[in-house]
Amino acid sequence: MTTKERDYYTVTEAAERLDVSRSTVWRWIEAHRLPAYRVGPRTLRIRRADVDRLAQPPTLDEDPAFAAFLRRLNQPVTAEEIARRTKVVARILAHREKLDIRPLTTADLIHQAREKSVYDDDPSE
Repeated sequence: MTTKERDYYTVTEAAERLDVSRSTVWRWIEAHRLPAYRVGPRTLRIRRADVDRLAQPPTLDEDPAFAAFLRRLNQPVTAEEIARRTKVVARILAHREKLDIRPLTTADLIHQAREKSVYDDDPSE
């Protein structure tokens, strides 16, 4: 009996059918995105219908958030929206200029340690 005729797939067969790695199938099983059934202490099987469902892209009826996203994509961008986005980008860039995100080197750490000397925190005082 070939894989196409069976009702259940192994993890490897499901990965091949979905064109993903075995570890991706395992992550989907652990995240409850893909139901799997134990048929032994070390054996899992995945229903063919579940694999086929996951292989198909979501329809607008199944995922209302996806439908709303597509509706927003199909709307023309207005001048007001472009102005709003420009302001947001300007705020983000202004905020980023205030941040020092470079990694600290050993020299930076030594300089910071010398600025805050151990003698500044004298416990005898």
